[in-house]
Amino acid sequence: MTRLWIRLCAAILQHWLIVIIGWTEATAISFAKLASLITKMAAEIASHLNTSSAQLVDFFNRLISRVRRRCQRTKRKAKPGTIELLANPDLLEYCLT
Repeated sequence: MTRLWIRLCAAILQHWLIVIIGWTEATAISFAKLASLITKMAAEIASHLNTSSAQLVDFFNRLISRVRRRCQRTKRKAKPGTIELLANPDLLEYCLT
């Protein structure tokens, strides 16, 4: 039962980190890559949750800069992603009436 609660808390924490870090730059950051990075850094994130608030803020600022470097979206010209279609409906292959 403890494992279930740990996994649930980890999933909620991962979701909120993705929303907080990635949502403001949704056109530039890949959520899948961001989720993978957060999963890989889970132990480091957990160890920083027990530190002072100043150290935690510093850690999250470093995490955000790492995300901006590593989790960039690959722009697709042939099949644009949903976020690109929402930003520019002219990329649709069919006409909306």
